Parts: sequence; C-alpha cells; structure tokens
Amino acid sequence: MKQKSKFILLKVIERSNSKGFSIIQILITLVILGVVSVAINNSILSTRAFFFETRGNILVDDLHAQIVFTLSNRHACFNTFSGMVIAPGQVAFNQIMSGAQAPAVPVPVYVLNTFYNRSIQITSMTADTFTAGGGVPAPFTGFFRVTVNYLVRVSPSSTISKVRRFIVRTETNPANTWAAGSAVVKQPERCHAAPENGTSFGFNPANYLSKTGIDTKSKMTTDARGNTADEPQGFVFRMTGGNLSVGGDLGVQGGVFTISDKKLKQNMQPLVIKPKDLMTLNGYSFQWKEGQRKDIGFVAQEVESIFPEVVSSDEGTGIKRVDYQALLPILLEATKSIDQQNIKLERKIQQLESLADRKLGPVTGKTSGGRDE
Repeated sequence: MKQKSKFILLKVIERSNSKGFSIIQILITLVILGVVSVAINNSILSTRAFFFETRGNILVDDLHAQIVFTLSNRHACFNTFSGMVIAPGQVAFNQIMSGAQAPAVPVPVYVLNTFYNRSIQITSMTADTFTAGGGVPAPFTGFFRVTVNYLVRVSPSSTISKVRRFIVRTETNPANTWAAGSAVVKQPERCHAAPENGTSFGFNPANYLSKTGIDTKSKMTTDARGNTADEPQGFVFRMTGGNLSVGGDLGVQGGVFTISDKKLKQNMQPLVIKPKDLMTLNGYSFQWKEGQRKDIGFVAQEVESIFPEVVSSDEGTGIKRVDYQALLPILLEATKSIDQQNIKLERKIQQLESLADRKLGPVTGKTSGGRDE
C-alpha cells in the first residue's frame, strides 16, 4: 500500500501541467529565482553601503579641508589654541575660532555638536603628540597633532563616524619649552595648521579656493566657512584673510589691482630712497631647480637686507618671497632722486661756465697754431 502511494505521488510530481512544466521543474525554478533574488538584494545593500560610505567621506573631507584652511590663518590658529597648555595625554577643545585681530573680537567658526553642510556634526576635537623639533621650519619650534571626530548623517535613519587629523606648527610659551604646563602657542606669527603627512586640503578644494574652467556668466563668493554661492555676474573670487599660493604661471586677461585707498592707511611718510642702496642690488638670470625653467629676478635675501618691507616668508616652509609690485614706488623715488641730482649738477655746470666766461671771456675760433681750442 505504501509503495503504491509513493508511486502515485511521484507520478503526480513528474506529470506536466498544461504548459508542459512538471511540479518538480517549477520548484527548482523557484529555488533558483530565490537564490538570484537574495544575491541581487545583497548586491543592492552592498552598493547602498558603498554609496553611503563614499558620500560620507566626501562630505567629511570637504568640511575637514575647510577647518584646516581656516587654521592656516595664523590669527585664527592663535585664537583657537592660545588658551591650551601641553599635557601628557590628549587635550580636548570645543571650537575653532575666526582670524579676527584686535580690536575686533574673534568668534567661533566651527563648534562641537553643530550641523555643517546640513548633515555633519563634529563630535570631538583633541590635541596630542606634542613634539619638540620634528623637522618643522623656523620660526616654529615643534608641532602637535589634532584629531577631529565627525558624525555624518547619510540617510534619514543612518549615520557613520569618521576620523580626520592635521598638524599645528607652533612656538611654545616659554619659548622652546615643550613640557607639560607650557602654553602651546606664544604669538600669532608662531601658529600654523597644515594637512597631516603633506596631503592636500581635502577632496574638493575648488569649493573654497577656486572654480574650475572658464566662467563668464556666474559670480562665486566664498564666505569665512568656505561655503560658495553663484550669482549671474562674471567670475569673482574673494578670500578674506590667509594667503593664496600658485605653483606655476598665472595668466590674467585684465588688470591686477592692489587695494591702496588712503582711507585704509595711517602714519604715511614720504619715501626717501638713497640711490646707493639700489646699487647694492643685483639682478640675476637663473634656472628654477624644480622644472629647470629659465627666469630673471632678484634674490629675496639680498632685497630683504635693504628693503625688508617687500619680502615675506612662507609660514609653513620658511621660503622667502619678494613683492615685485612694491618695488615700483622705490624705483620711482630713486629715479626722482637721481633726476634732482642731475638738475643740481646741471646748475653747477652752468654756474662754472658763467664764471669761466666772466674771467676768461668767451672762447671762440682757433688758436694761433691753427688748432681748435
């Protein structure tokens, strides 16, 4: 009886339906479809997770770059870390300050547990690894590392945590005393933030440094936090505070204007230039070590010894730079001084000629020997 029942059941399973498929074929197909469905679902979840991870990295890198860029301003760096002292472990702080200078009052620019770019929070900021020396250029005497923890909302119900770091080069107070209890920064000229390990500022530096391509229809303005806004008016880049370095040629179609309004100046004095000072300057033709490009110009150290006002040093590398445009007033005043001296000499020559004429009489014609006098 049991054998007969099994035989009948197998016949039913193997029997094809009206479309020619047996029950066992349908079951196998359903199993295959289930496996494929699970694989597709896992692939979608994996792709979604990868998308969230990538989006989180982009958002964090961009905000982190803005923070480092803010602290590359020496006054913002000083305002942020001036109250911090060296400790054996980590030192926590809760805000990044602006680069305002007295009498203006610095204000917080980035604060813990505040949303930025609509979806990122800074959950903690700590300083550690206080190191004397460390190969930093003068006038810095050491550095410390800053660790920033971010919380990124990548979806309405999902967040991810990210960690980023940068270094701060400083001179301690008392100077060269990298011991517990010493202030980590002495003065604004001795404080400068930089990306860790020589990396770039972030994923998308165009958001706060420049705009890629040629744009004649929009206007980009950049605020203190690096946020940009487009307006229908030509291309303009504005940056308040800090320095902009260009490694290479900079072509400009139009004028390059330096702010020189009298309303912004005080203690103005006429510029007195001694021509002999210019005689000690030397022009050179040379090749740059990087790229071997031929060029002409001055040596910054030589210019600095005579006109220190037109020479500055990069806070991060110590490389000296010459403001060639600032040499124009110097050359102008030197030219005017030489011209005045020439006028005085011409007057003296005329006086001597007049005196000679009165004593010797005008000298014309030839001598008795037939030679010109």
